[in-house]
Amino acid sequence: MTLQNDQSASHPELIELSQWMDNNSLTNADGVLFMPLSTLQLHLEQHNRIRTILRAIYSPAEPTIDHHTVSQHCLVILAILIKCGRARQLEWFTQHDNLWDDKLPFHDRPGNFPSESTSSPFWLDFSIEQWRFRPWTFDGSLSIELASQRPLPFIEREFMAKGGSADIYKVRLHPDHDAMTLKPNAAGKTSYVYALKTFRSANDRAKRLYQAEINAFKHLRISGALSIENNIIGFRGSFIQHSICNILLEFADQGTLENYLQNTSQPSTGDELRQFWRSVFGLINAVATIHDIAPTDSSKIQDEPIFHGWHQDIKPSNVLVFSHPNRPNSYIFKLADFGLSHFRVLCQREQHEENDMSDTDQRGTRIYGAPECYRGLPFQFPITKSVGQKCDIWSLGAVFSEVLVWTVGGWMALQLYRADRQVATDAIPGHTDRGCFHDRKDLLPCVVQTHNRLLKEIRKSDNITKPIVREILPNMLANHERGRLAASELAYRLDDLFRRLDHPQDQARTAQPESSLQATQMISQPSITGHEIASTSQVDALRTAFPQDAAGSAHQQAATVGISVEQTSPNSRTSQFQNGDSHGDRRPAPLTNDHGVLQNSSNNRTHQHSNGPRSKCSNLPMLSRQLVRDTMKNDKPLLLRLLGSKKHERLVGSIDEDESIRNLMRDRDHIFIVDNSATMKPHRHDVKTLLEELAWILMQFDDDGMDLYFTRSPDHINRKNPYELAHRIESIPMVGTSDINLRLSEVLEVYCEKLERWHNSKGKSKHRLSRLIDKVTSSEKPKPVSVYILTDGLWRQGTDALVSIRPVIEILQRYQLRSTEVGLQFIRFGDDPTGIATLNRLDSMMLLGFAMDIVDHEPARDGNVWKKLIGAIDKEADGDFHDADTDTSQLSGHLASRYHCEG
Repeated sequence: MTLQNDQSASHPELIELSQWMDNNSLTNADGVLFMPLSTLQLHLEQHNRIRTILRAIYSPAEPTIDHHTVSQHCLVILAILIKCGRARQLEWFTQHDNLWDDKLPFHDRPGNFPSESTSSPFWLDFSIEQWRFRPWTFDGSLSIELASQRPLPFIEREFMAKGGSADIYKVRLHPDHDAMTLKPNAAGKTSYVYALKTFRSANDRAKRLYQAEINAFKHLRISGALSIENNIIGFRGSFIQHSICNILLEFADQGTLENYLQNTSQPSTGDELRQFWRSVFGLINAVATIHDIAPTDSSKIQDEPIFHGWHQDIKPSNVLVFSHPNRPNSYIFKLADFGLSHFRVLCQREQHEENDMSDTDQRGTRIYGAPECYRGLPFQFPITKSVGQKCDIWSLGAVFSEVLVWTVGGWMALQLYRADRQVATDAIPGHTDRGCFHDRKDLLPCVVQTHNRLLKEIRKSDNITKPIVREILPNMLANHERGRLAASELAYRLDDLFRRLDHPQDQARTAQPESSLQATQMISQPSITGHEIASTSQVDALRTAFPQDAAGSAHQQAATVGISVEQTSPNSRTSQFQNGDSHGDRRPAPLTNDHGVLQNSSNNRTHQHSNGPRSKCSNLPMLSRQLVRDTMKNDKPLLLRLLGSKKHERLVGSIDEDESIRNLMRDRDHIFIVDNSATMKPHRHDVKTLLEELAWILMQFDDDGMDLYFTRSPDHINRKNPYELAHRIESIPMVGTSDINLRLSEVLEVYCEKLERWHNSKGKSKHRLSRLIDKVTSSEKPKPVSVYILTDGLWRQGTDALVSIRPVIEILQRYQLRSTEVGLQFIRFGDDPTGIATLNRLDSMMLLGFAMDIVDHEPARDGNVWKKLIGAIDKEADGDFHDADTDTSQLSGHLASRYHCEG
C-alpha cells in the first residue's frame, strides 16, 4: 500500500486527542515520556470515544472498521497513527495481524508495513512514536537487552548508596508495568517500590560481577528460595540498556544491618531478645539454601545436577533489614549481594563422595573472612586457592558475634569491640586484614574475652545470650573449617535451642535437686579455654542424663558408664569434640540412666524409680528424644577412651526387669529407609538427627552394621557408626515425589528370598557335605528384620504400601512364623492430614482384614523413643495388640484392661 495524503490529521477531534495524549503522558526518572496503557484505554473506551474518533478519521464517509476490532487489537496502533498524522492507515493495520498491538514494539520494519514516498518518512515517524506507548513491563525476566529508546517505567528514582562497582537506587514502578506477583503488605497494598542496582561501567569486571549475581539468583529461583518469607533478598529481574547492567531487587526499607545496628536501640526484654535472635538466625537458613540447592525434578535421579554455592561476602553491609509485612515492630533479615558468589555443579554420584566440598576462593570479605581465606603476603594475591563452604559459616559467625555485642551494650560497645580487634591485629607483625577476627590462623583472644565478658553483663531476663556464646558461636568460629558445623546442622541446633527456651517447663521436669549436683560435680570436667564450650553446660547436661537417687554417689554414677572417678581428668576429653568436629570414627556410648535407657553396672542392676516418667502404657518405660540427645552429647568423649577395649562391653547393660526391650531388638537386622522427596526437604535436619538418635541406640544390636536406603536414590550404605550413617542425609537431594513401594519392596524381597531359600533347604541336606554347602550358601534361617521408614506419608498418587507388605505376611503365614519376624515402623515427619491418614491406615492392618499386624506408625518429633524402635514388633508398645479372633468392637476395652493404659 502506497501512502496518500492524510487529510484527517486536521480534524478537531484528532487534534484534541493528540493534545490529550501529550498532557497525560508521564515523564519517567530519565525525563522520557510514556503513556500507561490503562490511562489510554480508560480515555478511549469512555463515552463511545472510539466510534467518535473513527467517524472523524473517515469523515464525511462512514467508517468501514468495526470499533470492537480497534478496541481489542489496535488501540495503541490508533494512538501512534494519530501522533504520526497517519490515522487513515488504521484500516490497513487492522487487516494484518502482524501489525497489531501485541506485536509492538517493531524493532525492524515489519512485512506489510505501508510503503511510503521519499517525502513521507512514515516508518521513521512510527518507529519513534511507538516507544511512548510501549514502556518496559517488569515481569522477573533475566538479562533482557532493552532497546535504547525503550522507556523505563520508573516514576521515582532516589540514589541510596554507592558500592564498590554499583550504585543502589530506590525506584517506584508505575503499577501498569509491574507484572511481578508480590504479597501485599500489612495494609493490604503493594508499594511497587524496589531497589535498582546499576553497575557503573560496561567494563569486563562489572559484567562478570553482574553475571555472577544473575547466575546465583537463577539457581536460587529454581530451588524456590526467593519467596518473600525467606531470608534471601527477593530478585525481581535484570536488564541491560545502553550497555549498562541493572538488577531489580526487593527494597529493604530499614537499610542494611549496619544501618540497623547504628540507628536502632537494642531489644530491652527477654521476649524481645528471643524474637530478635529468631529473626537474625534466619540468615543461617539462607546460607544453608545457598550451600545446597535442590535440583529440578527428573526421572533420571542419578544424573540430576546438584548445585552447591558459596556466598563469600557475608558482612553487615550485605545483610538487609525489612519490616515484617504482618507484625509491627518486627523485622526480617535477608542476605544480599551475590556478586562474589559462585556455584559448583555436580552430578549426584560425585555429590556422595566423602571428600570435602571446595571451590575457587573469590576473595570476598576480609574483615569477616575465615582464616583459610587470608592472603597477607603480596605473592599470595594472584594464587588460586580452594576454600570450603564453611568459610561462609565463619563469616556469619563473625557477624553474629558483633550483633551479640550490640544486643548487650549497644552501638558504642560494638564500636569498642571493633577497635579492640583493630588493636589486636595491628600488634601482629605482617597482618594485613585490620580488624578481622583471627590472627591468620586462630580466633583472636580478644574475641573470646569479649564473649566471656558479655556473660557477666547480661540482664536477668536474657536467657539466650549464654547459649549463643556457649553453644552456637564456638561451632561457627572454630579455627579449622572441619570444626565448624554445616549450616543445616546449625539450623537444627537453633531449632532445638528455641524449643528449649519456648518450653522451659520441659527442662524443669528433668532438673534435679541441688543436693544431687554436688556429687555429680565430683566427676572432673575439662577446663575450657579459648572459644570452647563452657563446662557448666556439660555439668548441667550430665546431671540431667545421670540422675542420682538418695543412696547414689559420684562413684556409682561413674560406674554406670563403665569408668571410675579416678580415670576422669581434665585431659580425658579430646579437643576435636570441643571444636564440634563431625568427622572421624566416633562410636558413642549407649544411653545410661534410670528412665528406661540402657544401663549397666558390673555387679548391680539399676531399676526404674517408681516415680519416673512413664509412657501411657505403664509397662513401657519413657524415653524422650531430648534425653537421648543430651546423653549422646556428654558421652562422645568418654567413648573415645573406651573404643576397642573390653570396658566398652560394660556400657551395654540390661534394661529393667527381664530385659524384654533388649531381647526384642538384638539379633535382628535394622534397616532405615528415608523418604527423600521434595516435601521432606523442610524436615532434613530433624530426619538426620532422629536417625542419629535411633542408630545410636541400635548400634549394639546389629553386629554387621545398619543399612540405609533412600526412596528416590539408588544409594545404599551400611555403617556401624551412627554418625556416619546419618551424615549422608546432609548431601542427599530431596526432590520429586516418592513411590514408597520401589524401595520398600526391594528391601522386603531380599528378606523373603532368604526365607524361601532357608525353608527350601530345611531338612533336605542329609549328607555331611551337603550340610556344609548349605552353611556356606547361607541356608540358615535369616535374622528377623526391623525396617524404619522415615517419611511424611505424602507419596506419589496411587501408591499403596500394602502392595509391598501383603507378600511378607503371606510368607510368614505359610511358614508359620511369628509376626515379630518383620517389623515395619513408619515414623512420620510433619502433620499433613493426607500423610497422617495414609499412615494411620497402614497402622490398622487387623481392621483391614490382615491376619497379622507388622506395622506401627509414630510421630517423629514427640513421644516415646522406645515406641519408635519396637512399636512394630511389640504390640504392648504399639497399643494395637489383638489377634485375629479379637472382636474389634471390644478392642478399646481389651487394650485398657490388658495394658493398664491411662486415658
